[in-house]
Amino acid sequence: MFKLVFKRLLMSISLLFAVTFLTFFVNSFAPTDIARTLLGANGTAAQYLELREQLGLNRPLLSARCAAPPARIDPVTQSLQS
Repeated sequence: MFKLVFKRLLMSISLLFAVTFLTFFVNSFAPTDIARTLLGANGTAAQYLELREQLGLNRPLLSARCAAPPARIDPVTQSLQS
């Protein structure tokens, strides 16, 4: 019984990592940029570059996903501050 639970748990964890990696990988090839979408049409180039830096989108795919996560951005708070 313990072997079955352990095996299923190990399979679940590996599946979680595989789906997460696949999601980020496919998202990196999306035709739209998430930073441009969050800023909208009124965002300046400086705001765009700063948001890409905060989200970690300016780093290569593997180093961006394997390093420490970037700071969380709350679009509502960010829009209220500007």
